[in-house]
Amino acid sequence: MRDTEIVASQNIAFLEQGLELVDGMDASLYGATPDHFSRGGIGAHFRHIVDHYDCFLSGVESGRVDYDRRQRDRESETRPAVCAGRIRSVIERLRGVQFDQCHRSLEVAMDSGERNRGSEGWSTTTVGRELQYLLSHTVHHFALIGVMLRLLGSDPGPDFGVAPSTLRYERTGDTPCAR
Repeated sequence: MRDTEIVASQNIAFLEQGLELVDGMDASLYGATPDHFSRGGIGAHFRHIVDHYDCFLSGVESGRVDYDRRQRDRESETRPAVCAGRIRSVIERLRGVQFDQCHRSLEVAMDSGERNRGSEGWSTTTVGRELQYLLSHTVHHFALIGVMLRLLGSDPGPDFGVAPSTLRYERTGDTPCAR
């Protein structure tokens, strides 16, 4: 299996983990925003993750991925069934990405403050690198979702939102000081 296929399958595995959580969640918990999380609750973070995958998958064919053109669909933030459908769609679309072009260049844009929408706002990347970014992005948002769920008295499981490298490190028997 090529590196890009491995990273794609890791993305799919994490999305399936999130899908399992979303599928089993009632709307009140899914739409909850714990204290001190004023920028968005559980559903908002799931929607944000899916929006990034949608931007990537929409831009792969054209060669231009713009992460600022997210849907920000309110229904995906408040209705777990809507978000679950979007996650399933992303998983299927990821399975269809042509990995023989993993080193193909893409242009990517993401607002990092003051940004000119001209050529200065775009960076060069590859399909494989963007899949790595999406995996990291997903893991970190899952970590936030895990914290929120625990604050609300719901346990997503001990491995939810934990990076694969951290899980491997913990299996060595060392005590982690930071994830």
